[in-house]
Amino acid sequence: MSNTARKLLLWIAVFVLSFPLLNLSGWFGVGIPLGLVLSILYWFDLAQELRNNPNPSRRVRVASVLMGVPQAMFGLVCAGIGVAIVAWVLYNTFVERQPSYSGGFLTLGIGPALILFGLGWLATAFHRNTNGPDEA
Repeated sequence: MSNTARKLLLWIAVFVLSFPLLNLSGWFGVGIPLGLVLSILYWFDLAQELRNNPNPSRRVRVASVLMGVPQAMFGLVCAGIGVAIVAWVLYNTFVERQPSYSGGFLTLGIGPALILFGLGWLATAFHRNTNGPDEA
């Protein structure tokens, strides 16, 4: 078992065990957001590790593709939210200003970054990393 798989299992266990441990102390609630975020990131890392396997078996190839689906969906959601932010700002700037809109053209904010971030996750969801592990 790889180091990434161990970390993934650890953070999934932290996430799951934090719920019943909340009865003992509220501080165990910290494990819920930490476990959720880190288990998602380690899931993506493990999927990339499986895709980069030089001689994958059929099972490993299928698992790497299936594990890439949540990453692709995450990328689509990020890009979609970014497009929605940019469209809302452009509509309110150039077409019709809504009463609930309080900004100007420079309030694009994080929209373009979300689009690029989402497209990056989407592009790497099913492809092997052709660079070395340190150049990812």
